Amino acid sequence: MLVNKIKDFVRVKKYMGYSKSEMYFEAVKNFGNENEALIRYIIDEEFSGYPANRTPYRNHTKTAFPALSLAFGILSFFIAGIIFGPLAIYFGNKAIENGESGMAGKVCGIIGLIGSLIVMLALCSHR
Repeated sequence: MLVNKIKDFVRVKKYMGYSKSEMYFEAVKNFGNENEALIRYIIDEEFSGYPANRTPYRNHTKTAFPALSLAFGILSFFIAGIIFGPLAIYFGNKAIENGESGMAGKVCGIIGLIGSLIVMLALCSHR
């Protein structure tokens, strides 16, 4: 159906950041001058806010990275901070890359790693 094709075209161009006038000229070029009124109507409807502006699709799949980061970060305070600290930082970074909250585990991992390094230095320098 032509209306759906024009709506999809307009949504894609809107997502790409086209202005209303750029979108209008591109649509007229693709769908012809005879559909000019329909194109103008659909563009005005899309920019009016009714229906609500759509956000681009994002993958909202939850991963285990934030939980792993926090678990390793807490473990790095008590047991082998040299091992669990970097793991917490790694999984925290992975969580942040996926758009999830991994900052708490990353910070705990950094604190645990620094703390374990300080303890190791203190033990090695003690004579």
